[in-house]
Formats: sequence, C-alpha cells, structure tokens
Amino acid sequence: MAKLTLKLDYVIDPELNNYLEEQRGIITTKSFNKDFVGTITIEYNSNLTNVEIITDEILLFLNLTTTPVITYFDKHQNKEQKYDIVIKDLCCGYCLKGMIKELLFIKGINFVQPKFNFDKEIPKNNVIITIYYDSKIITKEEIKRIEEKFNI
Repeated sequence: MAKLTLKLDYVIDPELNNYLEEQRGIITTKSFNKDFVGTITIEYNSNLTNVEIITDEILLFLNLTTTPVITYFDKHQNKEQKYDIVIKDLCCGYCLKGMIKELLFIKGINFVQPKFNFDKEIPKNNVIITIYYDSKIITKEEIKRIEEKFNI
C-alpha cells in the first residue's frame, strides 16, 4: 500500500473523498480544510494506480486542471537525501505551484515543501523549495538540472 498527501491552495469539496474511493486502486482518503487550504491523504494500491492518475482525478473533480494549486506534497516514501532548490527570482506564487506540481510527477522526489507563505508573501528572490529524494531513483545532479531549469 502506498500513500500520498497533498496540500492545495483551495478548499476541498467533502464529496471528493467519496469520488476518489470509487476509483480503481484507491483504498482510503482523508481530507480536511483550514483557512481556505485543503489537505488530502490518500492510501492506494500502487499496482492499480499512481500519483499522476490520482492527482489528475483530484484536479478534474475540483475543476482545477488549468490552475496550479498544489503547495506541498509527501509521497511517504524514502526521504534519505535532502536538497534545497533555490528559485533566484520568483515571479509569482502561481509559478511556484506549477513547479511543485512538476516535482510531484518526478519519480524519486518524495517530499516537497516551499518556504513561502502563499497568503502573505509576495514573490521575491531566493525562495527555497525543500525536497527529500531517494538517491537510488534520482541523482543530485538531476535535481540540480531541475533547479537550473526552474531558474531560466
């Protein structure tokens, strides 16, 4: 059994849990909302579904397929290596959420949390995204290439 936790800059409809639990491979879901931010944890059978499908189902249900809203994730897997990606010139929180979603779909990156308050901060230089990754799946050099891509 695998597990995924997502934090969304969006209130989660309580019916999302029922919808997800009807999907193939989803075992259980738990969600809660606090201050217009929703957090959902999903336990699933990784032989029947995956992070991409689950995320797509969530965003489809909430009608957010074109709006970046993921602000944090935890795949509850090996977190042996830590790396801080530094975004040298962040244009907006919208772009940061897009980066987080991109990191979510990269195998081996198992945890992402930006040091950025989406409600109160304005974009600035040197925003840090803390990641934990499994070095057996993705190398530090690959992480650095992703960081370079984010800073173009």
